[in-house]
Formats: sequence, C-alpha cells, structure tokens
Amino acid sequence: MRHSLSLDGHRFGLRPVVLEDAAAILALRLDPDLGSFLHATSPRLSDQEDWLRAYFERAGDYYFAIVDQRSGEVAGFVGIYDVDPVSGAAEWGRWLVVRSSLAAVESAQLIHRAAFDLLNLQALYSRTVAENVRVVSFHRSMGAQLDGRLPGH
Repeated sequence: MRHSLSLDGHRFGLRPVVLEDAAAILALRLDPDLGSFLHATSPRLSDQEDWLRAYFERAGDYYFAIVDQRSGEVAGFVGIYDVDPVSGAAEWGRWLVVRSSLAAVESAQLIHRAAFDLLNLQALYSRTVAENVRVVSFHRSMGAQLDGRLPGH
C-alpha cells in the first residue's frame, strides 16, 4: 500500500517503493540466479507496473526499496505483507538484493525494525523454499527459528 515509512541504517536505508522502481524490481526478479525460487514473473514492464498499482491499493502491505545511502543507488527490495491486525503478525519477504551489494544483513535488520518499531507488530515470519540453501542459511545465521515445512509443500 502507499505508505510513508522510511528507515535509515548505518549504510543502507529503506524507503517506500514507487512506480518508477518497476524496472529495477523486474530486472532483479528476472535474474536467473536471484529469481530461481520466485513465482513466475512476466518479462513485461507494463505487467510489473500493473502489479505495483494493485499493491498501492492493498492494505497491510508495505514494500520498500533498499537504498545505499552513500551512493543513492537502489540495492534491492523487501516487504512486509499479510499483516494480521488481530494477531499482530505479518510475513516479510519479496527480498531481493543486487548481487554485488552488501545490503543483505542490514536490510534484514531494517525490515525487522520497521515491523516492530514502526508497525508495532508482535511477530514476523518468513517462508523460504527449503532448497534455497543460501537464504535458509542466512536465516539460520541470524538466529531465526525454523519451524519446518508448510503443509502440502
């Protein structure tokens, strides 16, 4: 949804995604290595722009660009979505970081700060394909509790 939440870290920061980010999002999603565990993505920029327009209207969905505060360049994207106002829980994901960027650790910390400090959530979870060894390993290294496989997967 359209929001105005922003966070600054030591090197990287988060700012709301805007329509002009569509090409950068699409490029990361279509990268064969980065996108190998994502849902299929249309290669058409207009489809990504349409997805963003629909996102801007969805409640409980916060999508961020990860920005290198030194260069001003976008280093990736991350989101908090499916916010359950009753339980205070939400999922974090849509996490794509430019291959050459050092933004992974700090962007994970920033998305947790956004969830707990700005949105006052009580719980944050992530669903990761078990075969995505790099991301599962990252979550483990950060102390995430792994609950196992989702039913039917």
